[in-house]
Amino acid sequence: MTLEIKRIFAEYDNWLRYRLARKNTLSEYVVGEVERMLHCRDPDKGFSIYFCGDCGEYVTRHFSCNGRLCTKCGKRYVDGWSRQLRGRLFPVNHRHIVFTLPSEFRCLVKEDPELVRVFVGCIQPVLVSVLSYKFRKRLKDEDFKLTPGVACFTHTFGEDLKFHPHFHCLVTEGGVNDCDDWVDVRYISFEALRKVWQYHVLIALKEYAPWCSSLVDALFKRYPKGFYVYAKDTVHKTERGFLQYLARYVRHPAVAESRILSFDDERVSFFCQHDNGVRENVTLSVFGFFDALLQHLPVKGRHLIDYLGLYCNRERLYYFELLGFVVKQQTMAQRMLFRGLPRCPKCGKVMDLIYRQGLTEPSVPPPLGSVISHWV
Repeated sequence: MTLEIKRIFAEYDNWLRYRLARKNTLSEYVVGEVERMLHCRDPDKGFSIYFCGDCGEYVTRHFSCNGRLCTKCGKRYVDGWSRQLRGRLFPVNHRHIVFTLPSEFRCLVKEDPELVRVFVGCIQPVLVSVLSYKFRKRLKDEDFKLTPGVACFTHTFGEDLKFHPHFHCLVTEGGVNDCDDWVDVRYISFEALRKVWQYHVLIALKEYAPWCSSLVDALFKRYPKGFYVYAKDTVHKTERGFLQYLARYVRHPAVAESRILSFDDERVSFFCQHDNGVRENVTLSVFGFFDALLQHLPVKGRHLIDYLGLYCNRERLYYFELLGFVVKQQTMAQRMLFRGLPRCPKCGKVMDLIYRQGLTEPSVPPPLGSVISHWV
């Protein structure tokens, strides 16, 4: 039987003891996320009752938390998000590229999460520079520019739950030149990617934090071959399983429940499956496990998915039309139609909402004349 993360927090008063011990360091946001998970689908927090007029069937649904720590809500989010992403990508092959940061950056990023935004901003110019270089030499045109589409996923953890920020990117195998023509790219020089990635990251760090100049100079010498960048296999757009894999890291907790071996009031054990196939069992104290898990909750309001280049919101639809790709867009009415309404388990008809309990009371309306809509 799979051990739920929710149980580890709830049983043995683990969460209450941890919250008391860390009361001076836990943020309200982190506490709120844990509390939401613990009360997910709690009947006391509210529920809805649906009715099928044809079959006379009733269905009760308890309110879910939609939190980042909740695996049940995360599963629903992953399924929906992977479908949305498949509709957002161009119907071309993509390369899965992982941009990593050296260990010297981990403390810096942990202390200042805004550095993640700085480093994400380096990815697009790095790819444009490397993809364009081959064509600049061939065409003898130093101004040639090839812009790919990039979907970037920020991950902050490895198998062992240690803080290890890195970026998984889906990059189109090709791009658009200055004449808005599509150009295929089959070969990417990862030796060049590593050096260019290192250059942009260190220059961006030096501009963001000038007091790190000595560290920047040291890292140029310490990593003469650049920062590690590696490529996975070519990804076809129909590979839904791969997109779900990426989405899982965006929405699920940092450790899969299937990897948890045991827990009690003192320790938690789970296993790691390393890239070389070696399995390693890890045991942490309960408080150590909570520390490791909660450090990966993103800063409130911070999105972990960034769309760059051709996939920017302001560019994507233009290039879909320009390149002759079919755009499948839902209207707002289509997105809202039957959203969240269950179907009858007998006849399959969409059921009617007949009762809802637990919603907050509507707020008092503002005084007349205090908002712009009163004057329009």
